[in-house]
Amino acid sequence: MNSLNNLTACVTGCTDGIGRALCLRLAAEGVNMILCARSAEKAENLIKDLNHINPRITCQFISCDLESIDSCAAAIHEIKRGNPLIDLLMLNAGIADDASARTAEGYNKVFFVNHISHQALAMGLADHLSFNARVIVQSSLAHRAASHPDTFGSYLCPYQTGNSTAYADSKLANLLFIKALPTYLAQYGRSSVLCAGAHPGYMVTNINRSTVQMGMMSCMRWGLRGNIKPLLLSMASSLGICQPSNDAAALSMLHAARHDEPSFYTGPGGFAELYGKPDRAKLSAYVSDHNARVMWQKTEACINLLQMVPRES
Repeated sequence: MNSLNNLTACVTGCTDGIGRALCLRLAAEGVNMILCARSAEKAENLIKDLNHINPRITCQFISCDLESIDSCAAAIHEIKRGNPLIDLLMLNAGIADDASARTAEGYNKVFFVNHISHQALAMGLADHLSFNARVIVQSSLAHRAASHPDTFGSYLCPYQTGNSTAYADSKLANLLFIKALPTYLAQYGRSSVLCAGAHPGYMVTNINRSTVQMGMMSCMRWGLRGNIKPLLLSMASSLGICQPSNDAAALSMLHAARHDEPSFYTGPGGFAELYGKPDRAKLSAYVSDHNARVMWQKTEACINLLQMVPRES
């Protein structure tokens, strides 16, 4: 395992849940942190806890709302203004809103926050990654239930009807993005940067709590309609086949950050990858070089277009 002492990490989704647990772990390892979050109050409370764990580290709050490409651009500018070298870019943030939810510009909210904004951040910070940096994205077991990536075009246009599997699709897009990222980084002389995915296993969080709370009978009805994910999540929760805490769920990303030669995709090694110690995780057959290249190009075109659109004053 590599030492993380005195490295600098930039973390999204850091003020709650798994992301917060990850930051507490990083503080104990001696990692300085750039914390990208919407809530200044939550970020300041987190910084107090981080400094209590390790008063020798430095922590900086950067305001960043992943629902807005303008907010992402402002965050990138603010981060680069301090001219840091980022050793760990930990793209952890994720939401599981209704598949019909929209951003202010009309894009599918789940796909935009989980995927598009994270690719924008990685692109914007590429020239500030250290030569031995690692970029790690938080995917999900759900990525194996995603629709074919050929159907993702609707997510990259405003006011289009996307799939009902928007969350799973966004998590597949995360892995396609991270697979294509090394080619993009090479133009900045960052061919040595390690790019990897992780997933936390299963635990009841704000993202999936509503699924578990719908009840076993409702989950069974969804299963009869062809969607067995709610039933599997409900059963795992009932049987205790899940991660016991946010701290345990954060271990996959930490493993990808620390291990000498992590696998491309890390997840818990227990039953059905629902819990347990970090290990090599199973990938969807859709995670291919071709799909990664096409998804990157389409997402990059969407980001470039968004940055060119004039905003109302």
